[in-house]
Amino acid sequence: MNVSRQTHDQVVAVLDRLIDAARQGDEDALARLAAPECTGFGRDRLVLGPAGLGVALAGWHALEEVEVRCEGTIAWVTARLISADMPGTPGRFTAVLRGTGHAWLVAQVHASLPAPTRPDPVPHGEGQYH
Repeated sequence: MNVSRQTHDQVVAVLDRLIDAARQGDEDALARLAAPECTGFGRDRLVLGPAGLGVALAGWHALEEVEVRCEGTIAWVTARLISADMPGTPGRFTAVLRGTGHAWLVAQVHASLPAPTRPDPVPHGEGQYH
């Protein structure tokens, strides 16, 4: 599922604009960047439609280590989210975009923080952890 440089750059540009629009609270830009049926999850929010993206992505200010995969008019992305509030704790980001022939629209997003670290589990029995 090789992605051309042009497609990669287009998808990343849409996601950069998405993060900027969410940070600025620009609902008009979010509506232009997302499919009407957009769904997903933010830190602690369900996303239903473009209006939910602003709240769900609030607090994030950049994407790093962006990986784009594509097949036909569908692209899926994984990346790290960077927050001004917690610069040492990158979040997780996944998205699915749908190509319209003229633009890439965000159809699904997931943005979350990693779970707090826990001590290693204590082994119980041969090769099993409980």
